[in-house]
Formats: sequence, C-alpha cells, structure tokens
Amino acid sequence: MTKSVAPKARRPRRNPAGSSTNARDDVLEAALKLFARDTFEGASLQEIANGADIGQPLVHYHFGSKDNLWRAAVEYALTDYKKFFGFLSRTTIDLEPTDALRVFFRGFLQFSAERPEHVMIILNELRAPGERFDWLVTTFVKPFHGHLDDLLSRAAEEGRIVAIPPAHLTPTIIFAFSHFYALRPLIQTLYDIDPRDEAVANRHADYMINLLFNGLNGALIPKSQMPDPG
Repeated sequence: MTKSVAPKARRPRRNPAGSSTNARDDVLEAALKLFARDTFEGASLQEIANGADIGQPLVHYHFGSKDNLWRAAVEYALTDYKKFFGFLSRTTIDLEPTDALRVFFRGFLQFSAERPEHVMIILNELRAPGERFDWLVTTFVKPFHGHLDDLLSRAAEEGRIVAIPPAHLTPTIIFAFSHFYALRPLIQTLYDIDPRDEAVANRHADYMINLLFNGLNGALIPKSQMPDPG
C-alpha cells in the first residue's frame, strides 16, 4: 500500500528587506522633492532611490515604473489637500462669498507654505499637455479651480468684488499666492526672509488677503488692519 504524503506547507513569502510602508513613504517623499525640483523628465529613479536611502530595485518593487511612481507621489501629496478643500467647500457653504473666499485663501496659503514641493510638482506638469497633464487636471486642478471660480463669480454678482472673468482672475490669484513659497530660494536671496518661517508665512497670508480685497490703494486699508511687518 502506497503511503500518502501530506503536501508540504508553503512558507509565507517574505518581502524584500526595506520593503515596509516606511520605505515606500521614503521613496514617495524623495520622489516629490526631485520631481518638483527636476521635473518628471529630469528626475531619475537612481537619484530618487539615493534620496530614499534604498536600492533602485526596491523602487521598481514598490512602483514598477517611473510613471507609476510619479502618479503615486502626486496622490500621496495631494489626497489630503483634496480632502481639506472639499471639507472647506462643505463647511463654508452658508457663509457670504467674500467670507468663504477669505477662509479658502488662508487655507490655500497655509497649504502652499507647508508643502511648496507639492505646488511645484503641479506647476511643472501644467506647462505642456500630455497624459500626466490630463490626469492631474481632471483629478485635482479642475475641482479646485471650479470651486474658486464659483466663489469669485458669486462675490462679483453680489457686487462684493470687481467683476473679472474667472479665466483671468483665478489663475492670477493661485500663482500670486503660491509662488512666494514655491520660489523660496529666490525670496531668501532677494529679501533675506524665509517663506517657510511661520511668522513670515502668516504675514504673507495677511498681505495677500488685504491686497486682494482692498487693492494697492493704501488709503483703503486702515493701519490697524495692516499686518505688522515684523
């Protein structure tokens, strides 16, 4: 009689060393910095691996390709941003449009100050149409612009702000607000201040909101409402 042999239990497959969630996040953080600084084309997987302090094969293990890594890095960077501004749009729905705009702008300024690399990675990809451009616009940029367009249009209809078409106003506001933080080395060199410093970032938010709602005519802005230049 033939003796039946029980099948050998399969050993659980081990993940490569360094393939933990922490290692994956390290790759994403390194990718964000390099994609922001060098653009998609300029950043190399080897540089990203070096920045994460892991071997390049582990980058392929986690993400498969440079395109997959770029998309994962953007989602990693902007998912919280999307949730935050979605929350703002829901919680400010009962406010007057100008009050909602103030809340929205301060939130955007805070986001830009804390995450300038995230702003740069968006700006890098919005300069030329393509697959990444289409995905980024559909997933993140269009909803954000749409909400801001709506608030600005409502404020203009109620006579609270000058009526300027959103196509001209919304991009101008976004670039003016975010570039102060995204161009940190230039601001530091020219003016000897650090946009990442919390006090500087807060004053910039105050200045920009005053500028947007009161214009360059200083007579319109009571001195008591002007932020302390520090």
